[in-house]
Parts: sequence; structure tokens; C-alpha cells
Amino acid sequence: MRAILLILALLGATVGGAGAASAGAPLHRSEWQAFVTRFVLPEGRVSDTGNKGISHSEGQGYGMVMATAYGDRETFDRLWRWTAANLQVRGDHLFAWKWEPGPAAATDLNSASDGDILIAWGLLRAAGTWNDEGYAAAALAILDDVRDRLVVETSLGRVLLPGPEGFVRDGSVVLNPSYWVFPALEAFARRHDGDLWRAVSDSGRALIRRARFGEAGLPPDWVELAGTGMRLPSGFETVFGFNAIRVPLYAIWGGLDDADALNRPVISWWSGHDGAPYIPATVDLATNARAPYGLSAGGRAVSVLTRFRGDALPLLPSLGDADDYYSATLILLTKIAFSERFMR
Repeated sequence: MRAILLILALLGATVGGAGAASAGAPLHRSEWQAFVTRFVLPEGRVSDTGNKGISHSEGQGYGMVMATAYGDRETFDRLWRWTAANLQVRGDHLFAWKWEPGPAAATDLNSASDGDILIAWGLLRAAGTWNDEGYAAAALAILDDVRDRLVVETSLGRVLLPGPEGFVRDGSVVLNPSYWVFPALEAFARRHDGDLWRAVSDSGRALIRRARFGEAGLPPDWVELAGTGMRLPSGFETVFGFNAIRVPLYAIWGGLDDADALNRPVISWWSGHDGAPYIPATVDLATNARAPYGLSAGGRAVSVLTRFRGDALPLLPSLGDADDYYSATLILLTKIAFSERFMR
């Protein structure tokens, strides 16, 4: 049965217009080319079109990971050159998280650990794809600084701070569950420090199991760990939203043996809106207020993948003209995750 499904997926529909869907998730080159044309500027900067055209380490890392999946070394090298020259300016191997086109400079030198992780993972993938250990050397230098500056010991074990500054409070730490990029952590365990990255992966799974808030018990974008207790942190959004939507994606992509259990509250939440006009894009976990607008096409792609059980091909949205940077990124990442998790 699986062989038949994979053959059908490989024969799946090509890219459609806005709102179209394709069976399975073959990696259509035309979708990647459309992404590059619309969001990757000639110098190698990814423009976040939904956020005033800024660039950030997350976007550069996503672009690098996607370029390896599509075998596009020319675009990968453009992305990496720009990233190293414009974001790796802190004095260590981490990356300023935010670059603005107005001043044409990095305007917030604090790093974001998911961006650091995605860039390092992209480099390791490139080393394997194109047999170039120069990429791997750059990745390992980044990971040394992630280990030294962003991993701290807590009651959950070794956890990943969202950045070097601003997340350690008096007796507590603020964490972002979506920064645990599980397939990347698996790759790091093979190439860098196995004990460290397996411990970080374990703490992320423990965090997701326990950090469940609101009526639906959903994972939050941000959570504060104080001793053994957890709460929604002051000064941060209290939503299951644009960050936490990546939690189920990474659990599936990482092939976690407990992915279904980790994702069960999200699966129930999304399934509970089948037949409704839309699935709310966010829900406030402190008040249970729901966004008056639905998931983007990228969010719908993650929802479809999260509920995939292998009995029928998932109908994943295709990249359309209405998709901004983040929606487009989620569409392509979901298809790459499906391809790498279920089609190999």
C-alpha cells in the first residue's frame, strides 16, 4: 500500500494557483523557483513580506534548508554569503536576528536560537548534499557557540534559551517550544555533540508534554519555566499562534516516536473545526479568545500534515500569489518534511 501511495505522490499534481492543492508532496521545482523569485533578493536576502520587508536569521536559515532540499547550490551560496556578511556581526558565531532595509543594517544584535539552529542545519545539509566540509566547519563553529551561550540547565534538563539576552529572569527562564527544531537536533547529535543534543531534544519533548494551556490544552508561543512549574509569561503574547504552529511540524519531521502524543491537543483543536468556516489562526490561551481570521495556506498545510495517517494522500496547498513570506515558507517546509519523512 505504501509503495502505491508513493508512486501516486510522485505523479502528483503540479503547482496550482492560489488556494489550489496537490496530492502528496513531491518537491515541485517550480514552487521553489517561485519562492526564490518573490522572496529572495538578488544579494541573497530573504524578505519577510508580511513584516515590512525585514530580514531575520530564521528566514535566512529556512531559505538555506529549502535550497538544499531542492538541490539549488547557487541560491544556497547567495543566502549564506549574505547571512555571514550581514548577520554574523556579533563578535561570535551566532547571528543578529533582525536586519532592516531602512538603515540597511542589523538593528537588533540579540540572536534568536531557532535562526542559529536553522542556519547551522542548512550548512550541515549542504555539506552532505554537495560534499563540501567547508560548510560543516562553519556549522560546527555555530553549534559551539549555541552550546556555550544558549543551553542552560533547568528542572527539565538542558534547555534552549530563545536568545542570549532577555530570557533569564529571577528564578525562571522564558522558553519558546517552537525553537526545538527536532530534525536539526538529530543532525547535530550525529555531527557535533551527541549527548548534548539528545539531552536538548529530550527537554523539548518534556516541555511540549507539559506546556499545555487554555481550554484546549495547546502549546503556547512562549512559556515561563520557574523551578518545576510552568506559566504563561508576562510581557509575551499568550497565544497558540504563529510560533507554536511549528511545534507539530518539527515533531513529525524529526520522526519522534511520540509525535502523535505530543501533537494530540493540536490535532484535536484543528479537527474540532472541520466543517467550520475556518480554523482560527490563533487562540489566546489566557482568555480562550479566538482570532477572527483563519489559518493561512501555510498553516493549513501544517494542519493537513499533522493529521496525516498514511491511509490517503494529503492534499497540501500549493504556493499561491496571495501567500506572504511566512505562509509560503510553511507550505514548502511542510512538503519537504513530508518528502523526507514519508517518501524515503
